[in-house]
Amino acid sequence: MFETACGPIGELSQPEQVSGWLGEDLLAQMPSGKRQRAWLAGRVLLAQSIPMQPLPAFLLAPNGKPAFSHAEFPAFNISHSGDCVFVATTMRGQIGCDVELIRQRPASLEIARHYFSSREYAWLAAQPVEGVCAEFWRLWTVREAILKQKGESVWQMQHIQLDPETLATPEVAVSHWYQNGHSFAVAVEK
Repeated sequence: MFETACGPIGELSQPEQVSGWLGEDLLAQMPSGKRQRAWLAGRVLLAQSIPMQPLPAFLLAPNGKPAFSHAEFPAFNISHSGDCVFVATTMRGQIGCDVELIRQRPASLEIARHYFSSREYAWLAAQPVEGVCAEFWRLWTVREAILKQKGESVWQMQHIQLDPETLATPEVAVSHWYQNGHSFAVAVEK
């Protein structure tokens, strides 16, 4: 069981949203630079999803995955693409999520050959040309969600084995959907 929310980075990162939902301890963890708006929006959306005001600071696991310091708070994961931020929460085990704006990637089959299993690559390459883009993003978002659920990085993507038709894996339960031109995926412990 998990819950999700998504929203626009541009709106959720506005000062009036940030000041109403995020505490000073958490704001002290804020990065600078181009990722700042997405970081703020993700934490505001998380605070609204729980709901908790102000959202407390997070602990960082050795792999860099943020978590709450108290067991009564849910496990969570945050992803963003374009102006969309996506949050998934659960009270049962670890969770990972990913969102990607569906867009053409001229090298999608080459990326799949390098990062996906040979079975997934063959399945993707056999799809009608007009379906390759959406299917590539479906497989990619599911793989990223699984990696994030485990606290791993994209560099470990080659180790994931999916059934490309059902998205079944032996270790995690996966959900996937398309919405408003985006591909969404969530991975939770079975």
